[in-house]
Amino acid sequence: MSDRVRGVRALEATIINLGAEMSIVWRPAMSTGLAWQDEQHKEILRRIDQLVDAIEKNQGASVIGELLEFLGEYVDRHFRSEEAFMRKSGCGSCELHAECHRVLRENLAEIKATFNRHGASTMVVLKMQSLVRDWLINHILAIDKQMAAEVNQMIATAIPHQKSQKVSNE
Repeated sequence: MSDRVRGVRALEATIINLGAEMSIVWRPAMSTGLAWQDEQHKEILRRIDQLVDAIEKNQGASVIGELLEFLGEYVDRHFRSEEAFMRKSGCGSCELHAECHRVLRENLAEIKATFNRHGASTMVVLKMQSLVRDWLINHILAIDKQMAAEVNQMIATAIPHQKSQKVSNE
């Protein structure tokens, strides 16, 4: 069974009832094996959870707007960090990965625009749920894991004296 299939199965219990409850809990199956990346993914999930909780509790436009704004900025910073890491490490899938980031940024901007037009509506929650499913299943469990595996393979096959040089996102 592939890592992606294991990851998706591990997430099924978490996301199957997203219509009733949006909370998503980090699972080890979501790990890419890159600690810095996993920590950023965890923070994004925490912020999405706060956002949906604020919407569900009808906490008001200012709280929800601030959370959406923070999430947009944090996701942008995370994507820039990943893309810089991939360029630095010579990852071959950098362009494809960056294109996926562009699409996810656009989707998040659309959610923010829907919120600005309609407030904390059911439509905002539904769009956020769709974004989270796409990001978790298609991005973290497939694309990010593939990138991490590619980088780890490059490190494993590097000349012996280069193996000790660890690639970081800094």
